[in-house]
Amino acid sequence: MKGEVLFEQKGTSVVVSAFFTELPPGQHGFHIHKAGDLRGEGCKQACDHYNAGPQTSHGGPPDSKEPRHTGDLGNISLGPGSTPFKKTYTLANLNVSDLYGRSVIVHADPDDLGKGPHDDSKTTGHSGARIACAVIGRVSCEETKGGGALFNDNPGGRKPRVPGTGYGTRKRAQNTLKKLKGKPIGLKRQIATTLYYRAKHHAHQTKNMREAMKVFSKYLKTLKRK
Repeated sequence: MKGEVLFEQKGTSVVVSAFFTELPPGQHGFHIHKAGDLRGEGCKQACDHYNAGPQTSHGGPPDSKEPRHTGDLGNISLGPGSTPFKKTYTLANLNVSDLYGRSVIVHADPDDLGKGPHDDSKTTGHSGARIACAVIGRVSCEETKGGGALFNDNPGGRKPRVPGTGYGTRKRAQNTLKKLKGKPIGLKRQIATTLYYRAKHHAHQTKNMREAMKVFSKYLKTLKRK
């Protein structure tokens, strides 16, 4: 199994970008769990599904209209010909700092979204064993206001901390790094790291994204030597 999940603050919501290139065949339940304790066998100490509000039953992903846990993200699977899985979720009224130290877990079986006949359908979606887990942590060394939201160059969200920065092509990535000249090294690292992961998230789609990712990767290596 191979993939990554990026959490970003956008206004009062957290946007979750999931990207998997390797998964076992079939559908797999995918959730945010309360704890990030990976000790023990099978990620069993990660507790149950994370929920930010009053106690409720298990349900579908964020666009579902039925009751659900905040951490219920539905199912993931590779597409035809092992096409990578890529999806973005929006968790409303949540701060990214609320998720630090929690975990994301992939299950062995499909999530029935709380609609199945099983005893655990309303708690876990009858998703089976926990076959992969990871702790949610920072990708930036710099402390940020608003719960650690990373740099955001999306015009629909917060304004970028350095205007005109972006990541869609090699040239745009290079222009971004020029605009960072003279900025604090922590800010340089934060912006370059976030844009690297954004480019990486789309790298399977276009050559331009792969080239942009390489530009940011090389730049981050130079920062590590300083």
